[in-house]
Amino acid sequence: MQLVNRFPEANVECKFGKMYPISKLNIHFRQFEKKIAKICASEKWSRQLISSPDEFCVCFSNNVFTNLIHDTFTRMYMKKHPCCECGAQSEQRCHGIGEERPKLLQRVLDRQVYPVRWKKVLCEFLHEHIYTGFCLKCRQCHLKECQVRKGIKLKV
Repeated sequence: MQLVNRFPEANVECKFGKMYPISKLNIHFRQFEKKIAKICASEKWSRQLISSPDEFCVCFSNNVFTNLIHDTFTRMYMKKHPCCECGAQSEQRCHGIGEERPKLLQRVLDRQVYPVRWKKVLCEFLHEHIYTGFCLKCRQCHLKECQVRKGIKLKV
């Protein structure tokens, strides 16, 4: 898990005037904020309403949230940030064990009052990542994490 921890007592002001303790922020929080600001400024998602959590199942199966993360952390962005575990070229976007995408989405859905606009859900979904162990990893480190998640014993 890679968190910013240079000045534990300091706070940083993020978009929309919210204050966060630096010690708990994900190192990629600025990238999440950029994407949130872009979605908020866009008209693309502002008219679509979701009347129940069941509607999310269809969109989730259509990879809306996977594509959102891929659009936020592009290949160009990943080239600038090495693997958080070994320092090799990062290739994968990893949410971390216990913080998988469906769990983050469920937290967001549990807080909603329906009907709700897509724009709000997408922004809150990205915002939910700010305090997680989301990081960028090389293929081998990502595979190790997947094996641990599935309970497969690793060869030492």
